[in-house]
Amino acid sequence: MVARVFYIASLLELGDISRANLEIDRFEKDAELLKQPQSLWYSRLHRGMQALMVGNFAAAEHFVEQLLLIGKKVDDKNAIHSYFAHLLLIRWKEGRLGELIPELTKLVEYFPQFTAWRLGLTWVCMEAGEIERASQMFYELHERRFASIPPRHEWRAGIGILAEVCARLECKEAALDLYNLLSPFSQEWAIAGIGVAYWGTTARFLGILASVMEEWETAKRHFEFAIHAENATGARPWLAQTQYDYACMLFSRGLIADREQAHDLLRLSLATAQALELKTLISKIQKFETIS
Repeated sequence: MVARVFYIASLLELGDISRANLEIDRFEKDAELLKQPQSLWYSRLHRGMQALMVGNFAAAEHFVEQLLLIGKKVDDKNAIHSYFAHLLLIRWKEGRLGELIPELTKLVEYFPQFTAWRLGLTWVCMEAGEIERASQMFYELHERRFASIPPRHEWRAGIGILAEVCARLECKEAALDLYNLLSPFSQEWAIAGIGVAYWGTTARFLGILASVMEEWETAKRHFEFAIHAENATGARPWLAQTQYDYACMLFSRGLIADREQAHDLLRLSLATAQALELKTLISKIQKFETIS
């Protein structure tokens, strides 16, 4: 069963979502048949990941509590990490990321070898408006051109969320370093952990980084790939986020010919964000509309 967990994670990273979903269904049936506590925990993990991917946050809330409860019973060392990985996305949806800063700070202290929490804390601080703290952590990581981040299972998603911090800081040098790290995976997906949490396409992060570098056509190519992939897999929260990021790029390019497409993208992004009650994204779109 453990080998199948890694297989599902590989399918997710490759973007073969339909096949991954089929394997998750099979895994759940076998876990219930065998009644293996560890396998049942992974089954709840997969279901929570699926719910977050498509924007079913009510179901995700249900599964995230099970993650922690069952994880403690089976004494899984990854239970606390998976719980907070899912909680991050739920609080992002609710516009309450700042509430997690004390808990993430403790995770960084308790698990210094687990670099993902330092990356997550950097992103959360930036999203919550603690720009000075986020900037300090980001530039500490950039001192070694992000070489201090070990190539673990959460590496791709971790590098990806740093792209969002980099964009806020408008650091072209760091953007190039991050772009070079992520570009070999341009047509794959950013998955945190072994199928723990889905963070959209790597292409979206590459589009953000190309925008920072003012490589407009490259950014456009990445965003259009991401929109196609996320639309095809029903990843609605990430589709809405990509549409917003793409619109920001078009406005930044400053071409009159781009404005109609940019407004259309914002309209589509806002409609999905409102339907899913993505409060963080709604706030960003509304702020952007007042200055665009």
